[in-house]
Amino acid sequence: MDPSKIVRSGYDANASEYLQSRLRGAEGLPLIDELINLVPAGSVAVDAGCGAGVPLTSYLARFYRVLGLDFSLTQLQLAVKLSPNAVFACQDLSALGLASSSVDVVCSFYAIIHVPRDKHQAILQDIHRILKPEGHCVLCLGAEDLPEDFGEYQGVPMYWSHFDASTYKQMLTEVGLLLLRQELIPDPIDGPGSHLFVLAKRPGA
Repeated sequence: MDPSKIVRSGYDANASEYLQSRLRGAEGLPLIDELINLVPAGSVAVDAGCGAGVPLTSYLARFYRVLGLDFSLTQLQLAVKLSPNAVFACQDLSALGLASSSVDVVCSFYAIIHVPRDKHQAILQDIHRILKPEGHCVLCLGAEDLPEDFGEYQGVPMYWSHFDASTYKQMLTEVGLLLLRQELIPDPIDGPGSHLFVLAKRPGA
């Protein structure tokens, strides 16, 4: 079965359950306060893979003009209600339909890890493309090598695929993103396992 169909149908089916597990405040948002210290208020931010819009989209919307993107319509329906200060669109993370050099911030939490990893470098390249020079991103990536895994997550079928941390750090360099900070964060829901969170920027001309 197509991994994207597994992920979309899974997050459609468990939208309410997943929302409850993610209802955390800013303390559950690695590197976001560091980002906010770097990027002026009123900037344009994208939450790529925004889910139900909490906690990340709604927190970003306190400071920025935020566009939330997700390919699960059920998740987006929740996001519209829970994050009224942001705007939302249905888009696939692996095909962002945004103009080049058009946004100041891209954040993506717990989303890239659900895309087949042979697409990850292209996703990072696309994030670089849509960021303005001197734009910043905070991304959740894999910490361990996992070619692909089909399993159950909160009672629904799910799919994961990612590289290890060192591979992602090399990828960031290859696509032209400058790594500023990194943290290994234990999975807050289903542990064991950790995720690599990175704060990076697109250097200026």
